[in-house]
Amino acid sequence: MEFFYAVQHAQAELLSLEEYKTFGIPFDHMVLEPSEHLWCNMIHLHGKNIHFSLLDMYNFQIVNWHDRETYPSLTEALGLFKGMLCGGLRQDTLVFEDQIRVEDEARDAILQTKGQHFILGTGCVVPVIASHGNLLAARRSVE
Repeated sequence: MEFFYAVQHAQAELLSLEEYKTFGIPFDHMVLEPSEHLWCNMIHLHGKNIHFSLLDMYNFQIVNWHDRETYPSLTEALGLFKGMLCGGLRQDTLVFEDQIRVEDEARDAILQTKGQHFILGTGCVVPVIASHGNLLAARRSVE
């Protein structure tokens, strides 16, 4: 069993780092406690100017964030998080761009991470209106 947990208020525009530590972390831990024994837990840090340093206070194997839109880049995150990184594609690319652009972003993400500790995905959820062709282009990029 896997667990996906989205944190939407750990961003500077909404709460300071200290405020999130006070008002977010304790409640997050109450929710997350039953999942600590699971083998595949992913956290999504939603938004811009996220408090990426909070990852040290959680037990997740995978982190996902809007890496194309906010700090840190995939390359920077390799040195900040010991687990797997998930991202590399913008939602807008999957929805509004062509397959070549999808493949370009995917290749760039793989280069940034050297293909290590990396899962190709969007920086957030995959929009339901993303074209099937673009999804296949993303898949081809990692085959």
